Amino acid sequence: MRHRAGQNGGVADDVVERARELATMPTPSEARAIRVAAKLTQADLAEALGVDLKTVLRWETGRNWPRGDRLLAYARLLARLQAVVREAS
Repeated sequence: MRHRAGQNGGVADDVVERARELATMPTPSEARAIRVAAKLTQADLAEALGVDLKTVLRWETGRNWPRGDRLLAYARLLARLQAVVREAS
């Protein structure tokens, strides 16, 4: 399969951006602290991410960890919440 010039650059940029977002993923206890500082409940995060409340509980305790698209969505949400908390302080 041949790619046109510049076509692979977009895919590579997407991969690098995803890696950057995941590299800054907080630990489970840090994720919980971010949520608490944002004054949100585990149910709030579960609803925002389309997962069960118990799933968020397991992520925050380190019992389980999200994978694939859920991991990226969780990382992005936590980064946005962390920015909001910083702005508010």
